[in-house]
Amino acid sequence: MSRWFLPVGKQWKYRRERHLLIVLWSMFFALTAGGSFMFFAVRASEGIQGASIVPVRQEAARADSPVPEVPPARVHKTLPVMMGEPDVVIGVWREKKEIVEHVPLETYLIGVVAGEMPADFPLEALKAQAIAARTFLFWQKEHPDGTLPSAAWVRDSIRDQVYLDEETLKKNWGAEYADHRAKIEQAVQETAGLIMTFNGEPILSSFFSVSNGQTADVRDVWGGTLPYLTSRPSPWDKEAPTYEQTLTFSLDAFRKKLNVPVSAVMTPELTLTRAGYVKEVVFGKTHLSGQTIREKLDLPSTSFRFTFENDRVIVTTYGHGHGVGMSQWGARILAGEGWLAQDILSYYYPGVEFTALSKHLQTMHKQWVQQKISFGKNKV
Repeated sequence: MSRWFLPVGKQWKYRRERHLLIVLWSMFFALTAGGSFMFFAVRASEGIQGASIVPVRQEAARADSPVPEVPPARVHKTLPVMMGEPDVVIGVWREKKEIVEHVPLETYLIGVVAGEMPADFPLEALKAQAIAARTFLFWQKEHPDGTLPSAAWVRDSIRDQVYLDEETLKKNWGAEYADHRAKIEQAVQETAGLIMTFNGEPILSSFFSVSNGQTADVRDVWGGTLPYLTSRPSPWDKEAPTYEQTLTFSLDAFRKKLNVPVSAVMTPELTLTRAGYVKEVVFGKTHLSGQTIREKLDLPSTSFRFTFENDRVIVTTYGHGHGVGMSQWGARILAGEGWLAQDILSYYYPGVEFTALSKHLQTMHKQWVQQKISFGKNKV
């Protein structure tokens, strides 16, 4: 017979003893489980060799210029009809030769598109690059930085736009030279004489390789505000082979490159822009901008994160380039999906118009005005 059917007095006694026994066993199992959890947690942390990921703080989106959540549909703007490239000769500063070389506009643009974008990209992406390159050239002409000889419009390097001459193209392309050059020449000729303007002036049509999934706002990179260089979603960039890269430094080398105190090297505080690029990193009392760290560590992007593992620092980067303006990888993907050059450009440079260069040349100042600018490098 069960003890629960004993007389009332004994029944209560046994019931009280049973409850006490249950409480004791519950406490025992709770302590055992807690200890096991802590044990496995410690073992797990040992399994990753003490790795620690640095927490970050991200700026909130500003109400005056919200970041769109999804890309808009293609726009199919009508481009002006052009008869050909204007008869303009460009003064190109050849950095290695240290000379000014005078090149016809069409020849220059073929060399820039070839130097800035792979020839196997879709034609509409190459056309977008041609318009962006032509626009940047005339923006640069009207906003020189004062460091070039008076006869030079632009440099032939990533400081302005990469320009490759015919000799270099033949060497780089080899047997594919004829096909590649014909394709790029087509892109230039089908956009002949077209530039992007805002309020009637050529825009700063900056471009770069790959974003972190979101292009950067110009004010977060070079300062100032330009309505056509605001942050835009570019999720296609995550498909790029150079989207995510990892660099490893010894802790000592990392500290010396950044010149930060030993006591604070492993406890940085990262502040991100609303587009996810590093705005500032604080090591104790030392404040460094994301761009400064990118330059000192030679990183491909200012979108990066730190992980400390024993005596090593693992830096993971996202994207390649400054992030402002048109993503070239994004242009590749969109062109492959049927977007036209004007669709791509209207997306990455919102609010711009497409203008015939010949019309703009008629309104340009007869003497180019030298003035320093606050904006930085184009490609990098």
